Amino acid sequence: MKTLALRKLFFSRPAFFNDPFDSQLSPEEFARELNTEGITHGTKKIEMASSFMDRCLRDAGILCLSKKNENILMWSHYADSHRGLCIGFTDSLLEDLNARNERKQFSEYEVSYDTNHPFLEIQRDILYGHKYGTGDAFIDQCTLEDDLLEASISKKHEHWIYEDEVRFYTQSYGLYEFSSSSVDHIIFGMNASLDDIETVRNILKTEEWAHVELLNAHRKPCALELEIPIKLA
Repeated sequence: MKTLALRKLFFSRPAFFNDPFDSQLSPEEFARELNTEGITHGTKKIEMASSFMDRCLRDAGILCLSKKNENILMWSHYADSHRGLCIGFTDSLLEDLNARNERKQFSEYEVSYDTNHPFLEIQRDILYGHKYGTGDAFIDQCTLEDDLLEASISKKHEHWIYEDEVRFYTQSYGLYEFSSSSVDHIIFGMNASLDDIETVRNILKTEEWAHVELLNAHRKPCALELEIPIKLA
């Protein structure tokens, strides 16, 4: 509810994520593995790129959202056992964040899930491909930095696939403004209290929130599933 009242989203530091493998780049390990494969030309640039990304991730801010609103595990884990609510954002959230927070740059990443190390594809490109240049042009450090950042942020173990995440990244953690136009709907959990529902109604009573639909999650009849068909009056 504070998110709606303040119109601010909290971007967390990766170090505080509940998955210790998430967004944790090891520059030394990355460079060492390449050395064992015989990569020596461009090693300094590889180390510089890896160290740069390590510093970026140390203070980075990441907002984690899901593309699914009916996932039972997500409601249990992140919505206070269905007592909370889910805010449905529009596709224009990235544009809105960049417009409302002029001194910051935001990027959007779709998370993929695998059992391989996040940097495996990058290592293969360095070893066998030409993406980062060849000969005297090896290595394109800027491209490598971008790819290391994206891989670190957007790749997780397949055990997390149920979250179906979209992530927003900026260089500093903290609170960032969004506009009411970026909110499409709000879904209350099955155990949401009447007091909480009324509090949200009061927050949204001004004209700028008039477009936002209020919905209620329910058990699907004869199934172990959620459905969200009911619009609150």
